[in-house]
Amino acid sequence: MGDRYVVQLNLYAMAVGEFNNLVLAKRYLVELLENDSARQYVAQRHPDLMVAFESIIATISLDQQQFSAVL
Repeated sequence: MGDRYVVQLNLYAMAVGEFNNLVLAKRYLVELLENDSARQYVAQRHPDLMVAFESIIATISLDQQQFSAVL
């Protein structure tokens, strides 16, 4: 029975770690795109990445709003 709790604890720790990585990545993207020079560079030279970055930021923001509503 104790093994089950260890497995559950490990799964929880992995999920929290992945969530923290997503939060850090989102924060980095937000800060990157707040820099006008960086934003212009990415938009001009890598428009596909700009679309992806903005999509990631919007998706994660929506997830956080839904999570906050549950709490």
